[in-house]
Amino acid sequence: MVLLGLVIAVVSVGDRVGARIEQAYPTGLALETSLVSFRFNEPMVRSSVADHFVSEPEVEGEVSWRGDRMVFQPRSGLKPGSEYRFTIRQGAQARSGREVLNDYEINFVVSDSVLLFMRADDDGIANIWGVEPADPETAIQLTHSRGGVGQFDPGPDGRKIAFTEQHEFSGNFVLRLLDLDSGETSTLTDSQQADAFNPAWHPDGAIVAFERVARPGDTSNRPTIPVVWAVDLFTSPPIERRLIASAEVPGYSPKWSPDGRRIAWGADSPQSSGPGVFVYDFIAAEFDFYDTLMNTLHTFSNDGRQLAFPVTDSTAGGVETTLWIADVETGEARVIDLPGQPPAENILAWSPDDQTIALVVGDRTAAGLPGPQTFLLDLATSELTPVMVSAAHDTTSVDWGPSGSQLAIGRTLRWASDGAALAEPAKEVWVYDTATGESRLAVADAFSPKWLP
Repeated sequence: MVLLGLVIAVVSVGDRVGARIEQAYPTGLALETSLVSFRFNEPMVRSSVADHFVSEPEVEGEVSWRGDRMVFQPRSGLKPGSEYRFTIRQGAQARSGREVLNDYEINFVVSDSVLLFMRADDDGIANIWGVEPADPETAIQLTHSRGGVGQFDPGPDGRKIAFTEQHEFSGNFVLRLLDLDSGETSTLTDSQQADAFNPAWHPDGAIVAFERVARPGDTSNRPTIPVVWAVDLFTSPPIERRLIASAEVPGYSPKWSPDGRRIAWGADSPQSSGPGVFVYDFIAAEFDFYDTLMNTLHTFSNDGRQLAFPVTDSTAGGVETTLWIADVETGEARVIDLPGQPPAENILAWSPDDQTIALVVGDRTAAGLPGPQTFLLDLATSELTPVMVSAAHDTTSVDWGPSGSQLAIGRTLRWASDGAALAEPAKEVWVYDTATGESRLAVADAFSPKWLP
């Protein structure tokens, strides 16, 4: 009798709980291409859900279902700058007969520019966030990793983010995919024998290249150095493979040319003369190599014809650094002198019109430079213009906005106004307006900014 009573009580409580919505997206911020979705905890009567689904202001579109998730696709997109409210009203019915007992609504503002960034919690676990840069209050957390996000790269269509995540228990890094339309994440690589780092999207959105580093116990006996692999997203499940089928290519920081014809990565030279940049042409099936004499980052121009990278050379007076801009068709390079010695990681970013390169040069041992700072290189005149120079800040990253009117700059506040080193340096993301020269703090306690395309 006691057991029967408990069963009756549980059933009764379940009925009072009703059908539930476990996840809805988007909230806070959305893009004009965003879809609206509600995920239920059980199968629903789809016609009933559609009858109880409303939007304010009214938006025309199509409803589809993916399992227990209802997805609404606006017919003509959402309007940037507008605020929307989407609601599943009380009474939407599940197949079990239970109903949604209370109105469930989501609210968001559609932004024409979204800045992604990383933020760590009190335990040092980092996740990806998004913000409308003009309003820091719109910042929302996009990933909820328990192990922490390593690096990320937004997809070319602005609707997905590839990121590396440290497994909470095993400690190895896997490659994951965040769908910004649905808010769902999926696994692209899940090898217990290798780590994945530095994802890079192919321009057609079908392939993500990444660094693969074998871990102890890998039965293939691969060396524990980075090699360039890729994962094909058009297969189900995604297939992890060598980027170039005929070769296991050592290297790090893969970068695709925007036309998809070439890919570049850092690696040691074939003659072991030192580090440099490999470039592989998929049409010609040929390799090129540029000696840089340093571990360096690199970036293609937006037309895919040029590759920029710093080159360091030892001289009698110390170290001399130049910026090389190589024509990948002819191999010829233009050389530009840089002030001071760059930091260990060099940051480069071409403007969308390919007229300007933002770069970070300098260190605190170089005369006349307070620390790593942002410069804008005018490619027509070779003139370098410092941006937001600060004796208290070091610059850690730069990224151009899609229109070229804004530059996101990652900075670390290291020194107080009296010159004393701060016990806890503060990571910040700033936005610089290239037309007015004005700058503003976009997000505090943030790093590694990247614009969503």
